[in-house]
Order: sequence, then C-alpha cells, then structure tokens
Amino acid sequence: MFAKDFIEKDLPAIDINESVGLALQYMNEENLSQLLILDGKTILGVIEEDILFNFDENSTLSLVPIKNDKAFVNAQTHFLQVAEFLVNNNLEICAIQNNDGEFLGCLKAMDIFREVIKGQFSGIGGIFSLNIGQKDYSLSDISRIIETEGLSIEKLYLASQTEEESYQFIIKLNKPDITPALNSLKRFGYKVEQISESTPDNFPDKERFDHLMKYLEI
Repeated sequence: MFAKDFIEKDLPAIDINESVGLALQYMNEENLSQLLILDGKTILGVIEEDILFNFDENSTLSLVPIKNDKAFVNAQTHFLQVAEFLVNNNLEICAIQNNDGEFLGCLKAMDIFREVIKGQFSGIGGIFSLNIGQKDYSLSDISRIIETEGLSIEKLYLASQTEEESYQFIIKLNKPDITPALNSLKRFGYKVEQISESTPDNFPDKERFDHLMKYLEI
C-alpha cells in the first residue's frame, strides 16, 4: 500500500488567508492538534492548536507561525516509509503530492499506524516480547529454538533499542499456544514475556498492548 491509498477526501487543509477560528473548528471536528496550511495549492506546512490559542479567532492564519514546511510525501511512497516519516517529524497529518509537486490531499497518521499494527500483529498467533543484548542477538538461533517446539516466527518487530545495548523485539508466532517455545527460550537464557491473550490480566505489558489495540480499533 502507498500514501495515495490513505488519502481522506474529507480531511481538510486550510488556506493561509482563512481565519484562526475556522482552523480551530476544523481541528475540533477532526480531533487533531495539527492542520495542514496551504497557499492555493502550495503546501506551506502545519499549524498547531496550542499556538492558535494565542491569536484572536478573527485573525488570519498568515499571522500564525508555520512548522515543518516539508510535511508532505509523494503519492507513491510506501506506507511503512510514511509511518517512519510521520514519527520522525512528529506529525499527526501529512500532505500527499504527485510527481509534479501538486497537492492531492491529506492523510492521518493514525490511519497509517493502524495499518502498520494490523500488518504486524493481526491473526491468531501468540505474541511475546524478547529482550536481548546486541552481542547475543542471533535470529537463526532464536528461530531454531522456536521451531524445535513445532512453531515458527510469523512476524518480528523491533520495538526499541535501549542505552544498555540491548534490543526489545515483539514477535508473533504462527499458533496461539506459544508456551512451549517460551519455555525453551527461557532455558537457553533468553528474557521473554508473553503478551498474547492467554497472559494473566495483571501483566503490565499485556495491558499496554491491549490498550493500543483498542485505541487503534483493531
């Protein structure tokens, strides 16, 4: 999927000659704290809600500071690249343009993130987190241990890289009962924590994961 597949025809961008009040109205309707601002069909960047509150509602947006004048992606940009761009630039919304630089529409970051999460974790397979030092990391060894228990890795996601030179991976296997694989990994000294549906309700990582799934309406 590409950026063009996430264009929301009804998601507004606003012209620089419009009022602060209209911009706040659009943000409220779309539950956004950012809004794309245009000069005709030229993408100028984004304006932010907390800055707008410093202006009278009848003021024109030409008086408002604009952030991130590169808040756009090409229509053919892969959605995973779009997700990275949005995170790196702290954007809730993004403009989409064609190869000629013409404005085509807008997309919401939430729609992109929802697709990323669905692609990583949808399905019936069990999910767990794996914390491992960089020097100890070997995907082939991890896969071999899991496969000896009759399971296999279906999806693997690098969740974080810590200052202690370790990785946290979120791994999804191909079956819902992943306990044998987790026990085997633990025997080999790996630090694993289950975060799939069969985990106890008081497990903190599972709670955060469940909240994320609910938030994204998956």
